[in-house]
Amino acid sequence: MSRKAKQSKQKKKGTTSSSQANKMFDLIGQHIFQGDYTEAIAGCERLLNELPRHAPLRADVLAQLATAHAMLQNFPQSYEALTEALALQPNNAELWYNRSLASRYTSRFGQALRDSEQAIRLSPIAELAKDFDEVLKIKMKRSITFITE
Repeated sequence: MSRKAKQSKQKKKGTTSSSQANKMFDLIGQHIFQGDYTEAIAGCERLLNELPRHAPLRADVLAQLATAHAMLQNFPQSYEALTEALALQPNNAELWYNRSLASRYTSRFGQALRDSEQAIRLSPIAELAKDFDEVLKIKMKRSITFITE
């Protein structure tokens, strides 16, 4: 690749302005709302290629990517996106809860339990923590049944 081509490629990456990124993110949300998960995934991947590794919006894009994959029952991809989002926002209870669901669907039962417990610890809303706790009890009961069968 020529030096000019490399420079052009470097300029393209990361040139998305904050307002453009927010518009792209809103469009992704619209695709998810409309049930167009394949297009949402494509939009997320495009935006992730443009955003810097530690951009504040990156974790939100990864969460949307995980949602779109989960809706298409691509649970391993959903799990990976949530894991990357958690590396950026380790105190986000919603991300931990969602990864617990993805963990369950990828047969990571121990991870699902730990993620649910972390979601409960981090939940800023008492009602949400109560919901997480109820789901955790159900998961624990199912895990015990699964192990004993």
